[in-house]
Amino acid sequence: MFGRILSIITSPYRTVQRFNWIPRTDDVLTQKGGSSPQSLSLYINLLNDSVVQASFDKFIGELISRDYKLEGDPVVVEALQEILDNLPSSADELTKQSTINGEPISGFKTLLRTLGEAYITGLSVAEISWKIVDNVVKPAAIKTRDPRRIMFYANSDDEIEIRYLASSSNLNGVPLPPKSSLVFRYWAYNNFDVYGNGLGRQLYALTEARKLKLADWMSYTEKYATPTAVIKYPVGVPEEELEELENMARTLGENSYTVIPENYSVDWLSPPTQGTQVFKEILEYFDRQISMLISGENTVGQEGSGGSRSRDMVADSVRIRKAAHLGTLLAEYLQSTLFKWFVEFNFPEGTEVPTLVFEFEDTDTENAPDQILRWAQQLNGLGYNFPQKYLEDNLGTPIEKIQNDLLAGGADSPGISGPIDETFSIEADNAEETSDTEEVDQVTEADDTQESI
Repeated sequence: MFGRILSIITSPYRTVQRFNWIPRTDDVLTQKGGSSPQSLSLYINLLNDSVVQASFDKFIGELISRDYKLEGDPVVVEALQEILDNLPSSADELTKQSTINGEPISGFKTLLRTLGEAYITGLSVAEISWKIVDNVVKPAAIKTRDPRRIMFYANSDDEIEIRYLASSSNLNGVPLPPKSSLVFRYWAYNNFDVYGNGLGRQLYALTEARKLKLADWMSYTEKYATPTAVIKYPVGVPEEELEELENMARTLGENSYTVIPENYSVDWLSPPTQGTQVFKEILEYFDRQISMLISGENTVGQEGSGGSRSRDMVADSVRIRKAAHLGTLLAEYLQSTLFKWFVEFNFPEGTEVPTLVFEFEDTDTENAPDQILRWAQQLNGLGYNFPQKYLEDNLGTPIEKIQNDLLAGGADSPGISGPIDETFSIEADNAEETSDTEEVDQVTEADDTQESI
């Protein structure tokens, strides 16, 4: 009983359903699509948005482009590695054409991308087709499935059971056979939803607001696409002529020429242009917010327009950290499901299950002295200065020694993309020297001025 006292089964806030399936607790899905598993369509459709898709591709590409390794018993690792290397992308020929940076994606990395969609939707599903080849049980294919068919059910023993909806049972569902499917869930934050909680909750509001503003921009453009014609005529013109002028004015924007009587004139009122810029800035704001939410970057639309190298490096670091976190979650899940099942099918009981490790060395060296000094230099370039004693206490070694080591290593030094700047200034210890230099510069400037006079 312990460990289940505060479970969702006993929660007084859970909506009681007729067939005992557990409803969604996501307020957007509840209000917009009902609390059923099928309401997930709202978040799945987010991947059709161009900005969401581009940001997600860049983010997930950071993970699946990384090398990985299996650790554990060498015999088991070798057998499992062979399975992963030869894992088909899918039974669907179109999926085999998946690429990243122009290179085909292996079946295993296609699986990672499929499961990684839970980062947006909260839930992703893949079905395993097992086969026996030369007395080895291996997955023949792992196929992507519709996550809307998955439901969580409170059975008679007050335990949560995973079921799937079928044409023969579209209300109560059918129990999911063991070791048949991968049901990966992601929580951006814990909202106590057993179906997972991806970034769709936040992205939905942003994409809907973006659609409304885009529609407003189109309406604005349509309204002010043609300048307004103003016809000036003398006082006392008969009403019959005014009617003709009116008819002529209606066709001014359609005809390539027109004829007007003498003493009449046509002026044009150009539409305001500020509104277009405002709409553009609003849409770019939403694009940046979407990118920031998915990958930690807010530089969408600023590519090729210059900017801060330090800002771009920080954005890269955040994206890598987020990708490494998702990679850790996927590795733990696959170890407890696919890898574990493969070992249970083919090796004696008690055999150690290999662990999956993605190679994110660039996050492992961030606390190294050279990396700390590099960040200090970047902050120094932004106007933040650090006392030398403070840095040396935290680095555990004199700054000069680190600088000399890095200069000797050049561009191949860990964490450094080029030679370090030898003129790195320290505010506290160099204050006097800077002051003296400024006085000398001022005297030199005065002498030069006097000579020119």
